[in-house]
Amino acid sequence: MPTSEEIKANQATNWSHASPAWAEWDATWERFPGPVNEWLCAAADLKPGMNVLDLASGAGQPAVAVAARVAPGGKVTATDIAPGMVDMLRQRIERAGIANLEAVVMDMEKLEFPDESFDAVTARWAFMFAPDAVGASPRRGASSSRAAASRRRPGTRRIRTGGREPRSSRRR
Repeated sequence: MPTSEEIKANQATNWSHASPAWAEWDATWERFPGPVNEWLCAAADLKPGMNVLDLASGAGQPAVAVAARVAPGGKVTATDIAPGMVDMLRQRIERAGIANLEAVVMDMEKLEFPDESFDAVTARWAFMFAPDAVGASPRRGASSSRAAASRRRPGTRRIRTGGREPRSSRRR
């Protein structure tokens, strides 16, 4: 059985190889999950000036929508484990002139930000890619969920969707 690190390395490779197709179908991928992205933005109670972390952002959904909601003055950091997806998102950011969105290669289970760095954390279909899909559920408190929760400031929200109903949680 492969280790968690082997699974994540395989995902990074596979998603990087898939990134050209995501770039080609960008308009479709922006439209298809539009209602979910809108729900995420509304549930996160996003406002101008907020600093938001988006996990497993891939082609930039919902990071692009989030960036529009937190402007002016806000910033979005979009993370993904696949370098090819991050490169594609960086090109998209540059083409669209989105000044408040940064894309970085990063494992959502090993976030490299200080605790309480963000006003909100969004994750659309992210946790289902964690090697231990059941354990990644915020109810179970696995590493990817704990990593995201600890980066939020007290009183802020982590918003996620997955294979079940969307969920919102407020950090106390």
